[in-house]
Amino acid sequence: MLSQRLFQAVVPHECLSYTRDLKLAPAPTVRACINHFNRISLVVIATVLDHCVAARAKAIGHWIQIAQHCRTMRNFSGLRAIVAGLQSSSVYRLQQSWHIVPQDKQAMFEELADLFQADSNHKTSRDLLAKEGTAKSIQGKRTPASQHGVVPYLGTFLTDLTMVHTAHKDKTQDGLINFYKKRQEFEILATLTLYQKVSANYNLPHSPHLVRWLTSTPCLTEDENYRRSEQLEPTTTTTSENSSIFRRTRRSPHKTAERNSKLIILNRSSSEISSLSHTPPPLVTPSTLVVRVSISSEANCCYKSILLNESERTGSVIRSALEKHGITSSPSQYKLVQVSEDSRQVEIPDNVNVFYALASLTSPMLTLKLKESTVQ
Repeated sequence: MLSQRLFQAVVPHECLSYTRDLKLAPAPTVRACINHFNRISLVVIATVLDHCVAARAKAIGHWIQIAQHCRTMRNFSGLRAIVAGLQSSSVYRLQQSWHIVPQDKQAMFEELADLFQADSNHKTSRDLLAKEGTAKSIQGKRTPASQHGVVPYLGTFLTDLTMVHTAHKDKTQDGLINFYKKRQEFEILATLTLYQKVSANYNLPHSPHLVRWLTSTPCLTEDENYRRSEQLEPTTTTTSENSSIFRRTRRSPHKTAERNSKLIILNRSSSEISSLSHTPPPLVTPSTLVVRVSISSEANCCYKSILLNESERTGSVIRSALEKHGITSSPSQYKLVQVSEDSRQVEIPDNVNVFYALASLTSPMLTLKLKESTVQ
């Protein structure tokens, strides 16, 4: 399977380069894995956004079945990509379509989505990977699924490395090498390497037809998908009134593809892979906050982490975000938008203290958008 091959091909030190400065170090193997993940999510969205309500519901149910199959085969990367597509705002808002998806399929989807909850640094998904993804856990088993190894979600490792780099400087206050930071980075990469060895047990035949379909399916951008979704099922007063009832039976979507992490670093040794279930302490202080920021104009939505302090205001946050993404445009061309857990967007006014605006949120997320006056 392509997901397994791409994960195995990841060069560990490129993960460090990617989390530090993508512009100076392209990290091709990491980028290939991320692009594949995003492509799966976009294909899920593209195949769901059909003209017919019944066809949309059928597509949703079909993808839930595929996600369950990925869960059985321990392809956690593919599973999370599909869940990300189904939880995207353009698909999740299709209440008419979700209403006619069979209840057993909806229950199955909720169980799969619960695996990636952000609670306690994604403890559920980490525990599951440690339980089913190590060589020790599959030793002696003879079921077909156990012979297929495991394909972890690369974003977990990138999140941990990002947090280490954001929270710790390369040198101590005395100007010495920060070996604590280096040790943390080594342990994360050592764990990644161990899972790459386990993933070698995957033994599925290559399907050129499936690869061609996956790479050739026309996909839209995130904004285009949402506009198409609104065209298919316009938001009306009746829809809004039914929304609260609908949400009682189906939870709000979890943020995915590296969006839903409250960034906390793993605190473990490479020889203790079975202890991944332990939840480490956060590497943030009451006066700092780690926030995910994306650029809405990018074709592939890429989130970067920035560290805010309690004096950060809108302008400085925009400058930090542009610098993190390697964009040299003037900060005055952009506006800062907060993205809530239910995918609503609220523009943050100029000269607002962003830290206190986001401090109460579990997984703060922002996006930069070009101001209307600068859009060509």
